Amino acid sequence: RITALEGQALSLAEAEALAPTTPWLLPGFVDLHCHGGGGHDVMDGGEAAAHIARTHVRHGTTALLATTMTAPLPEIQAAFAPLGEQIAQRRPGSARWLGVHLEGPYINPERVGAQPDCAQAALSCGAQPSVSRASLRQYVRLFAEAPQITQLSTRSASVARTHSRTRSS
Repeated sequence: RITALEGQALSLAEAEALAPTTPWLLPGFVDLHCHGGGGHDVMDGGEAAAHIARTHVRHGTTALLATTMTAPLPEIQAAFAPLGEQIAQRRPGSARWLGVHLEGPYINPERVGAQPDCAQAALSCGAQPSVSRASLRQYVRLFAEAPQITQLSTRSASVARTHSRTRSS
């Protein structure tokens, strides 16, 4: 936590002159909705998460949530498996994985957005993940759900109300 700033402001010319030899401390971007990067998708599993984290850190992202798509449970589990190790310990030269943003299947079928066709019948297509399973829940930090389809236990994660037919008045 930064509690104070000391020193004197530099002109742009002074800062540019110091840039090659002076270390700089800058804030990093935190991405809470990351499906992929560098040609890889979070849902690819395997080493995809490592490639994504290396790509993002090169562009200023220092931490991110791996955002899933609506998919059958085995596909979601396959995407989560390699993330566990990387959530526990950041790899050198990579952005830090903070956890998982589970996007779907608890979305309104009329507002699926970019979710796959499976999302239109998510509750009957085998996509409904059992988030009570410790193997999944321990990594989930954010659930996306439509208020009309409240299915999730939120004891260990935040909820984003999304993909909804709800209108503000």
